[in-house]
Amino acid sequence: MRVVSDNAECSIYPGDYVPLLTEKEISEEIVRMKQDEIGSPSVNITESGDCYRVEIALPGVDRESFLVYAEKNVLSIYAVQHHQKAGDPEKFRRHEFSCNCFERHIELPGDADTAFVSAEYKEGVLRIFVPKTPEQSIVQHTRIVVY
Repeated sequence: MRVVSDNAECSIYPGDYVPLLTEKEISEEIVRMKQDEIGSPSVNITESGDCYRVEIALPGVDRESFLVYAEKNVLSIYAVQHHQKAGDPEKFRRHEFSCNCFERHIELPGDADTAFVSAEYKEGVLRIFVPKTPEQSIVQHTRIVVY
């Protein structure tokens, strides 16, 4: 949304609006990929007094390419990143990347509150924060926006 004031254009939210991929688009892309082209990135999971922190190193991926959701007690992370080819492919000595597709599923402990998960992507690392709850979480499906 743009607002014009005093003949100067300004934006309420800085940056361009890029719609997020839907779960259907991600799953269709994963089906199209060969199984050996789908990566499963390594994760670090740490626990503090009030939450679990999941970290995944995925450098070079656009924030809009992530699909993160919790289904019952399983955290699912998908990323589909398309790279455009620059120039004539015959001039490359080596061209090993054109599309990266990552998929990871993490089973969460029973005290994880999947209704209030937050995620951020900074400096090539996706960080997901899952708060703890004293009661069993009964949320069936939660889409998590990556900031």
